[in-house]
Amino acid sequence: MTGCSLRHPDAHFTDGGVHGANLTIDPPAPREYPKTMQVNLQYAEEHLADLGDAVDAGQEVEISRPNKPSLKLVVSHEPATIQETGQRILGAGRGELRVPSWEEWKAMDKELADQINNSPLFPSDEQ
Repeated sequence: MTGCSLRHPDAHFTDGGVHGANLTIDPPAPREYPKTMQVNLQYAEEHLADLGDAVDAGQEVEISRPNKPSLKLVVSHEPATIQETGQRILGAGRGELRVPSWEEWKAMDKELADQINNSPLFPSDEQ
């Protein structure tokens, strides 16, 4: 573990835990980022939260993309706005969805089983 002091010369490890020493766990040091950071698109997708923290800390983050202009992450000082779609009306979609009957469900199950069992992945034994 990074930033942890778990071993002490006077500590005795037993099944019940650690005895005979005061153990301390040091807090992890805050991450330090270079002033300007350039990363590729895949790294940015995988580490977006970390890149957001770097931008909040005042770093410049540039995301390079193949055959396209690069992107720059910046902090927006205006809150994001959500576009209002209007008031939702209870029952507005009534009649747009029909639940199949029990016989229709059985027919769909049979059709799906035929597609699975008679596909090239699972050829039937009769051939």
